[in-house]
Amino acid sequence: MQSIPFRRSYSKNPSKKQTYFGYKVHAITTSSGAIKAFEITAANIDERKGLEKLSLELKADSIILGDKGYVSEPLARKLKEQGQTLLALKRSNSREKYPPLLQEAIFRTRRRIETTFSQLAEQLNVERVLSKTFDGLSLRLLTKILAFNLCLLLAQSTQIKSLIF
Repeated sequence: MQSIPFRRSYSKNPSKKQTYFGYKVHAITTSSGAIKAFEITAANIDERKGLEKLSLELKADSIILGDKGYVSEPLARKLKEQGQTLLALKRSNSREKYPPLLQEAIFRTRRRIETTFSQLAEQLNVERVLSKTFDGLSLRLLTKILAFNLCLLLAQSTQIKSLIF
């Protein structure tokens, strides 16, 4: 067995109200839902740490949309230094609000991104990858993401409305 770069760990998913053991996948997608880059970390690693590493894969003028888990002034400043803009959904108790049109645009794009992750989870079963080594996990995840991106490209090029595997 190959040595693993980090250990699996426990973490909580508040939106699903569950605790899980294993790894977490951080991903960068295009606005159309194609996965551009991903990173595998231990489950207890903060999402913002995953974004710091993945942001290096992006062009300087990129706009990064994130959910409420990415709200962080230090992270926003660091990304701004790299020439990138972080637009994270504001928490309900936030004093600063986005203009309504920007809020709606962020929400619409985030919905497409969340659909990508739902399709990966439900149709390609990425939450349950039975591999014995970290390399096996990485390879299986890579092939599932490649299959998803190919299906998405095929659906877009043939004007198919729904993506079913």
